Amino acid sequence: MTAVAAPLPGSAIRREPEHRRTYQRVRRESRWAGQERWQSISVQHGKDMVLALQVYREKLRQPGQRWGSAGTISAGAVDLYRLMVNMAVRGRGRLEPSVAWLAEKLNVPAKVIHSWKNQLHDHGFLNWQRRYVEAGLKGIRGPQVKQISNAYYLKTPAKAWDAISKIIRRRPQMARTAASGSSAPAPLSAKEQRLEASRKAGKARYLDALDTLGVHVALDSAQNDPSKLEGT
Repeated sequence: MTAVAAPLPGSAIRREPEHRRTYQRVRRESRWAGQERWQSISVQHGKDMVLALQVYREKLRQPGQRWGSAGTISAGAVDLYRLMVNMAVRGRGRLEPSVAWLAEKLNVPAKVIHSWKNQLHDHGFLNWQRRYVEAGLKGIRGPQVKQISNAYYLKTPAKAWDAISKIIRRRPQMARTAASGSSAPAPLSAKEQRLEASRKAGKARYLDALDTLGVHVALDSAQNDPSKLEGT
């Protein structure tokens, strides 16, 4: 029989029996697991999210600034985001990997994963919710709980979407062109338009000159042969 430690003098707090304690620390702002609201992500939308991050990252770095320095997003953070997007696409939005699993998958220490997560979070691309579950042991003052992996939510800030908005708007026209089996010509620049207009004008003058030359040749031939001129 396991003895229960007596409460401290002047204290009403009762200690848990040793065999009931999990020694698991539940972190601040943790919520009970099972309250998540997952949102499915399509394959194309996932690709757009990664593209938006890549374009945003390129525009973020100042000239002479090193990648990974304060205020920038490292290449590893993009790899982490791409991995999470792929998991969310396959899992219909469900995203709850452990840091240890991510570290093993990307072959980096766990502290690097935390650094990449913070970079994505600071720029509005990633958020998470700490969670806990019941440990399965009923304590004197209630059920014992333990910390589990976070629930992650992928986001794309508006300024990142704006950077690829032209690409997204152009896709329906490109899809229709591909379906028709022909490619739309690229728009001409101002210089190319002037050259094209000059080429067409030169071609028109050349054709006019040929027509005039043909008339002269016909008249000369008719003068040398009057029967042709009279139509007999």
